[in-house]
Amino acid sequence: MIKLETVQQLNRICFTICIVCIVLGAVFLFALIWMPQLSETVMKGFLSILVLFLTSLLAVGVIRVFVGMPSTVHGLPTPETHVMCPNCGQLVPRESDRCRHCHCKLIPQ
Repeated sequence: MIKLETVQQLNRICFTICIVCIVLGAVFLFALIWMPQLSETVMKGFLSILVLFLTSLLAVGVIRVFVGMPSTVHGLPTPETHVMCPNCGQLVPRESDRCRHCHCKLIPQ
């Protein structure tokens, strides 16, 4: 099972890459609009970067739709609602007597 910290770290990396692509795409789009008489090679390069820009925007939209952002913090694990399994390190609801990941018996706290 993938740990929550790993997923959050991966989300931050993907978000940063998308933001960089969006900013670069916007810069190149303005350059494409305002630069006079470009050669065909330069035009193809700018259009390729524009496609990268648009796919980055699309990726951000798809991530928000399918992964979504939690609307409330009630569903997130907190120290009051979850404990860490001593065997595998995953967060388990405090009421559980066994870890659902490794089936280790939990010590009541």
